[in-house]
Amino acid sequence: MNEPSLDPKNVAALLGLTPGEAASLFADTQAEIDRERRDEMATVSEACDAAAARQWAVLGCRHGYRGPYWARWTAIQAVRSLSLNERLQELPPRGPRWLALWARNAGDLATFAEAYDYFLHLNDPTKIGPISHENSFYFANLYDRGDFQKICDTVTTFFSDCDDRPGTAGYLYEKVWLTFACVALHRDNTLDVAQKLTKQFPKEGGAWAALAVAQVGAGDTASALTAWERAIRCKYIEDDARRVALQHIEPHAK
Repeated sequence: MNEPSLDPKNVAALLGLTPGEAASLFADTQAEIDRERRDEMATVSEACDAAAARQWAVLGCRHGYRGPYWARWTAIQAVRSLSLNERLQELPPRGPRWLALWARNAGDLATFAEAYDYFLHLNDPTKIGPISHENSFYFANLYDRGDFQKICDTVTTFFSDCDDRPGTAGYLYEKVWLTFACVALHRDNTLDVAQKLTKQFPKEGGAWAALAVAQVGAGDTASALTAWERAIRCKYIEDDARRVALQHIEPHAK
């Protein structure tokens, strides 16, 4: 079941307001947010130095990947002629993740990949994550770059310490991307891994998509098409995983 979107009509229904009252509430709330942002930004130094970069980074961590904060931070760091790794080392623990997600949203996939990799390796108890769907963004980026071995190495390093018995929680999409990478690398045991995934997650479309791709890799296209039909009957498959699976399935579809 999809959650209601946050628009005036849904808010009106949820709060018992008329559409006009809901629209007025939205306008007032947005105006308050805009005022707070202007007040925050007015306190930041206009200099292009480390202190100003830290101020923008703090605001970026507070607001996540939205707003102008990481763009301002990036501009200052460019003037300072620092490498991205040097910039990342200056950030507070929650900064690399938000910078990575902002960069992905802005279409800067190179910065996204390097910042997210730095975030994964960051050993700090105050950082938030990693979060599964964000990991999928990262693995999709690596897959599109053809960096299949890095997917395998990353999953093995960070996401192999979970219970993989049927009915237990685990790193579903991390394992889906591992399966895709192993197919690309022609690993021998890929089909066994994918079959185990469907036993652990029998109601998840991603698991069946991984099996379909593994079966194509093994030359069993008939079984692959059956697994893909099972996948699309499930309620959800992440967009990038669906895209990659279809690259393997569509050439064999009737």
